[in-house]
Amino acid sequence: MRWTERDEWDLVNFTDENSRLKAYVPKTSGVWVPPDVRLGKWPNIDNKLLDCIMFPIPEEWQKLLPVKNDPFILASENGENLLADIGWQKKENVEGVLDDFVKLADANDDEILEFVAKWGPLWLCVKHRECIWAPLPSSIKVGYDGCIDYCLWFPAEPLSFYRFYAKQVKAILDAAALLVEGKPVPPSLWKAIGWCEKESEWDISIQRFFLISTVNGWLEATGTTLWLEWGKESYPTLYIDTGWGCFSKIWVELAQCLSNAKQLCVCDLCHQPYIRKDRKPQKGRKNYCPTCRSKNAKQRVYAQKRAVK
Repeated sequence: MRWTERDEWDLVNFTDENSRLKAYVPKTSGVWVPPDVRLGKWPNIDNKLLDCIMFPIPEEWQKLLPVKNDPFILASENGENLLADIGWQKKENVEGVLDDFVKLADANDDEILEFVAKWGPLWLCVKHRECIWAPLPSSIKVGYDGCIDYCLWFPAEPLSFYRFYAKQVKAILDAAALLVEGKPVPPSLWKAIGWCEKESEWDISIQRFFLISTVNGWLEATGTTLWLEWGKESYPTLYIDTGWGCFSKIWVELAQCLSNAKQLCVCDLCHQPYIRKDRKPQKGRKNYCPTCRSKNAKQRVYAQKRAVK
């Protein structure tokens, strides 16, 4: 039987018992999925027609097309409601998006179309290619020179985007599997990740730094943040805000997968957030951070309850 990259990922504990990439993302902001998608052509900045995934957009946004550099394209203070009005749906369960995405590295057009129908657009900024577009004012960027710039998105995402970034994410997983075992990353993988091929000549510790710098860079560029939501529970719920699309969630799942982090939790005793690396907490039961567990958290909680009585 031929040894595959999945076997390597299994070996370093990146996958679950079903050989699927295991990333347990807690409550997130969901992804917006369109009612339908299709293949089509769209011109790039050089007026060259590219093979793209085409998305339906609100009439308010259509009035601004076609443009190339108008910073106010698709600007809307009520973007989510406009999407919902034309049939877009917010998908709350995002488990499995990373596993599906890495399969696009060598996918055909129909397979990419199937992925998008399930997970929605990437919302990648076509102007910078290193950030995620969102309606104004979120799309406003301030450059190093202090000048104001704007992100740009069109309702047509090139198929090449999906293959390129899927290959990058897959290469990161392959490289991480080698580095976990103390092995150097070959030049071909560094090139796919976006670094120079000579990075393979550096010490393992330096190569590990290069790799996590790539992941950290995308976590920052995609605007991933922690957020609080307070419903009927006694305490607010901490979740990861990843914006509208799946691309941010892919990098969050990748980071969790590489760090072997099962979940971002809040300790029921000290109420501080912590990364849980053992099994996920059971539903309906208290969970405690390593510090509180080392200080006999269960006994302390029991004593507090007894004192109240």
